[in-house]
Amino acid sequence: MGEVVVQRLQGKALEFFWPAIEGELDRLPHLWADCWTKEVLRDGAECGRFQVWSAGTKEYFYVVLFSQVVVYPAASVFQVFLAFGQKMDEMLPTVISTLEWFAKRNGCSRVEVVGRKAWERKLRAEGYVFDSVCVKRKLPTMETH
Repeated sequence: MGEVVVQRLQGKALEFFWPAIEGELDRLPHLWADCWTKEVLRDGAECGRFQVWSAGTKEYFYVVLFSQVVVYPAASVFQVFLAFGQKMDEMLPTVISTLEWFAKRNGCSRVEVVGRKAWERKLRAEGYVFDSVCVKRKLPTMETH
């Protein structure tokens, strides 16, 4: 594989690649559909609330990531909240350095990757440590009278 290229997809690039990203989202609803809609993901990326990143070679991208800057009272945090694709292990060092550069440039003091447990193992070599556990329960619908 050639040189790894990581880029933020905005404007015309986002418009051009969105059908391919949407196709992947359709294949992987278990990763996002309980919290997001495709329309919200795209609209958020178009207005700058979210960032969409691609990682791959000059000819093809293998990985897509969605991120956001979350502003808390004491800190701004760069958060990757959705990632999917192939060859993640090969892409990861370049992805991490690019995202950390972006986070620092945008005033963030920390990077969080929110996702499945495998991220802990994958990111340990990059200096990331386990931080917390999230447990969830779907609530039944409330009937109205």
